[in-house]
Amino acid sequence: MMVVGQEISQFLRRQYATVAPVFNEKAKRFWAGATALELGYGGITAVSRITGLAPNTVRAGIRDVQDPEVEASPRIRRPGAGSKTIVQNDPTLVPALLALVAPATRGDPERPLLWSSKSLRNLVTELRTQGHPVSERTVSKLLKEAGYSLQSPRKVHEGKADHPNRDAWFQFIAR
Repeated sequence: MMVVGQEISQFLRRQYATVAPVFNEKAKRFWAGATALELGYGGITAVSRITGLAPNTVRAGIRDVQDPEVEASPRIRRPGAGSKTIVQNDPTLVPALLALVAPATRGDPERPLLWSSKSLRNLVTELRTQGHPVSERTVSKLLKEAGYSLQSPRKVHEGKADHPNRDAWFQFIAR
C-alpha cells in the first residue's frame, strides 16, 4: 500500500473540504476516482481515508473516470439506481388507500372533482395500522394521482338543510 505523505494528505483533505459542499454524488465520485488514479497503487485506500468515502465509491469513481459515456451523461446516477418508490415497494398500498377513501368520497362521479371527507391524518393512521409505512405527503400525492382534490377542513353547506341521516344516505348510494 502506498503511504501518502503528510503534506499531500493535508493538501487533499483541505481540497476535498473546499469542493465537497458543491459536489453532487457524481462529482464526488469523479474527484475521488481521478485522485486515486493520480496517486497510483494504494490510492483507493488513501482517498477513502482522507475523504471518508467508502472504497467502493472510490472504485466506482475510477470506473466513471475511465468511461467517457458516463462523463458526458448529465445523469448523476445510472438508470435504475436509487431508491424505489413506495408504490413499487408496497403494491397493496394504493388499493388499501382507495378502499379507505371509497366510502367517504364526496363529489359528483360524473365530474372530475372528487374529495374525501376523511382527513389525511386519519387516512395515514389507518394505513399505518394496516402495515403501510406512509406519510401525509405520500397519501396526499397518491390521492391527487387518483383524481381526488384536497379540500380545506371546513364545513361545507350542501343543500338548504342537513338531513339527519345524510351520512347513511351517502353510504347507501355508495353501496
